[in-house]
Amino acid sequence: MKGDSFLNYTFKLNFQDKYYAFYDWFNTDHIQEYNHIKYYKVDTKTLNDLINYVVKMETGSSFVYIFSDTFTYIALIFNNNIAYQISSVMLNDEYKLKKIYRDLKYTKLNYEKLKVREKCEDLRYMEVIKKALLDEVSLLSDNDEDKIKYLYYEWFDKKESNIALIKKKMLNKLQKPITSKEKYIYDLILASKK
Repeated sequence: MKGDSFLNYTFKLNFQDKYYAFYDWFNTDHIQEYNHIKYYKVDTKTLNDLINYVVKMETGSSFVYIFSDTFTYIALIFNNNIAYQISSVMLNDEYKLKKIYRDLKYTKLNYEKLKVREKCEDLRYMEVIKKALLDEVSLLSDNDEDKIKYLYYEWFDKKESNIALIKKKMLNKLQKPITSKEKYIYDLILASKK
């Protein structure tokens, strides 16, 4: 891309396969500091494409880029001209960038959408809870009848004796968004393993 400009700031970024807002980062994530970052102001449609798709774009080499429509700021890391990973930008860094982006001209990017980027529908800890509960329910055998009935009672506030129906209802419930009830069941299961 011609006319590349570099930012003289150091940014903490958390590159992942999915886009996570900075407040959804985990302490265990591989958060790194980056400097010498290229930056571009793009229209909202382009920014949405960069968030929602793995893109290929002629970059010349592997670099970190920050893109914004002046409302949302994202970073992409390119490897062989493909941006597999994405990071949000921390709020304090967004404030720095707002001053810079205010006077920038929009850049028209030439990019190819390779595939849809996997989306995060819930906050990350909700994904962790959902996966753990799915694993737990899947691993429960009919020999765990008391445990299954107990979890069902705690989860649905009613009794049921049909184990197959209980497991089906639990699995169906996990296809919906996680609520405080699933968080409670998750905590119960964790406590039982201590």
